[in-house]
Amino acid sequence: EYERAAKVRDMIASVQQTISQQVIHSRFYQDCDAVGFASEGDAGCLVILHAKDGIIQGQVDYPLIHRGDVSDSVSLVLSEHYANRKPPRTLLVPTPMGDAMAVWLSESRGSRVEVRIPKRGELAKLRGMADRNAEMQVRRYAKRRSGSLEQSAADDAAILLELEALDHIVCFDMAQLQGEERVGACVVLRNGRPAKKEYRTYRVKTDAADDLRMMSEVVERWMRRQGSWP
Repeated sequence: EYERAAKVRDMIASVQQTISQQVIHSRFYQDCDAVGFASEGDAGCLVILHAKDGIIQGQVDYPLIHRGDVSDSVSLVLSEHYANRKPPRTLLVPTPMGDAMAVWLSESRGSRVEVRIPKRGELAKLRGMADRNAEMQVRRYAKRRSGSLEQSAADDAAILLELEALDHIVCFDMAQLQGEERVGACVVLRNGRPAKKEYRTYRVKTDAADDLRMMSEVVERWMRRQGSWP
């Protein structure tokens, strides 16, 4: 009964949220996006409310893995969100973003974008609404997921690739530094989480000049030290 009551409560809150966004309006809502953020453990959610011509016209939700730094999480999502859409004239954020974000957004828009943290007034209320919506979304997301988000992501990837599991992943990459020093690196994920103690870097010892031959050498050297394969 408690679970059913909780579901009904969330449904009522969702309806109230939708209705409120349809009727809330202000002359200050002129081409601005309000960013809200909330987290529970390593589960986070960022919500972007878009307001124009005096009313809220839409909402986009981004569930994410939150590592504890709000600025990093917000910057990551905003970079994705505005990569293929025109930024608004005003962006209301929950935390300081630094000048680089404002410069990038302004270049993408073709005119100045004001990035600010509103402290009072109608714009502060709008950004507060984005926070409340993010809190609601992160609670829903946490209820749907069991275990860590990293493991859930690994499980989803295994299904997509039609594999039994992706609990141990090793990735390799090659690089040439200043055109002379040739190096390789491997990173390891276990149960979706970085296993940094297993990260390795390699200097290429042979005269291999192309990536394929260098990769072959590095992978072979890595394999010699493995007790089991991923």
